[in-house]
Amino acid sequence: MSYKNKFVNSKLIAEKYIDQWRANPDWNFARMSAQLRVYSNTDASRWQFCHARKAARQMIEGGIKDQYSKLSEYGVEMKRINPESSVILKCDDNARFERLYICLVALKKGWKWDVCLL
Repeated sequence: MSYKNKFVNSKLIAEKYIDQWRANPDWNFARMSAQLRVYSNTDASRWQFCHARKAARQMIEGGIKDQYSKLSEYGVEMKRINPESSVILKCDDNARFERLYICLVALKKGWKWDVCLL
């Protein structure tokens, strides 16, 4: 029996098995290949698996730009929860992330740390 199917690509694998990757990020090629054979009667190469894992991770975690765009929201939330804490987010002219400084109120009081030390 042949398990080859030219219509099975990495995007299809990523979409079909995204819940598997979400539950087990370390899901390896041997397990994925066995599951593909049992449930889909098809096979995939290691490269398809690598690309599928990358696509699934992209779908789960979002892109790098999405992650960096959440930093400003994170800073606002930190200031809301800890009003006395210092949160400084530095971006360049194109709104591209450069650096982030966070000093929690506990560090300020305990170690006497603040922005003036930078």
